[in-house]
Amino acid sequence: DQAMAIRERRQQVDPLALASSLELSGWLDRYAGNYQVARRSLDRARTLRSTVAPEKPEPITNIELSGDLLMLDGDVAAARDTWLEASRGVSATLGPEHPFAAALDRRLALAAGARGDRQESLDYLAHGMRIAETRLAPCDPERMGLLDYSASSLKYDGRFIEARARYQEVLESCRVCLGDTHANTATVTSNLASLAELMGDLAEAERLDRQAIAVWSRVNPDHPYVAQGLDALAEVVAARGQIDTARTLYERALRIRRRINPDHPNVAWTLTNLARVTADSGSPALALKYVS
Repeated sequence: DQAMAIRERRQQVDPLALASSLELSGWLDRYAGNYQVARRSLDRARTLRSTVAPEKPEPITNIELSGDLLMLDGDVAAARDTWLEASRGVSATLGPEHPFAAALDRRLALAAGARGDRQESLDYLAHGMRIAETRLAPCDPERMGLLDYSASSLKYDGRFIEARARYQEVLESCRVCLGDTHANTATVTSNLASLAELMGDLAEAERLDRQAIAVWSRVNPDHPYVAQGLDALAEVVAARGQIDTARTLYERALRIRRRINPDHPNVAWTLTNLARVTADSGSPALALKYVS
């Protein structure tokens, strides 16, 4: 923000330099959970670039960010199309084995999984992992992201023991490379919590969920990942018989989700869960209100 303010105060503003600052700001806001602010920065940067240099193709990283924001907004199909555009650009200009391709492979694997296309998801994951093993450094965040997604793939297949070992491997890498309080470390911790729940270790799942929420909350107490963590924690404590606590957690998650985007599919997801525990707590009329 300071860099943009300085550039905008100058009489002779370099539009491309300002666009670069806006793009960086967009990425930072994307990871801080400020998605609408990130989208505005990206849109403004695009306008500047198209005005000054309309003949130049849009930077691959801008297309990647645009896909991220679409995915985070719940538009899986549009995100996939956007990432495919970026992937074709990488293949044409840098080659299909470029490290940028690994980042897009992970995103496309995620989109395919969200669409229910298991084989496509595995194909993208395999290609991304091949690049990661040969072209990415051990502490590269994209390499750790691919390993994390591969653990989730093992979990999906019911290979829980292998998935746990993979998650623990990634978690250790995150701690060494990024630190215990990094948001990526929290993401892997949350995924490990989900696995612990599936394996029946509810106490461990609760411990890990609370740990992840604490880290995300330091980044931004209204971060969408905080809401995601609260949803997960509520499910665990409800399974442990703490219905009132679960209801409070779902209500907190709902407030965050509505502030971000009241029409996002995740709002409906949280409302459904809230209705379920509200009914369990002896308030069926209020539960029906949440469902409707």
